[in-house]
Amino acid sequence: MADAGTYEYDGSTFVVHHLVSMMGGGGASMTFGCKMEGNDILILSPQYDKLVMPGMSSTPSAKGKVSDSGMAVRYKFKRLE
Repeated sequence: MADAGTYEYDGSTFVVHHLVSMMGGGGASMTFGCKMEGNDILILSPQYDKLVMPGMSSTPSAKGKVSDSGMAVRYKFKRLE
């Protein structure tokens, strides 16, 4: 998955404003809660209640997914250097 657009970060929230993406781009945005685990692990938790997808329903299911597309509930990045 690749996203092109602009990004905002305020220290605890990361927002992706899509220009081109698998989400359709042009007005779509995704908000993530951000936290660190130690000094080398970044965790991004999608906030589906803040998902903006023009022309599509973005109401999450009881399992926290917007659809059965397999969208992640949490992303975990580990620094490898």
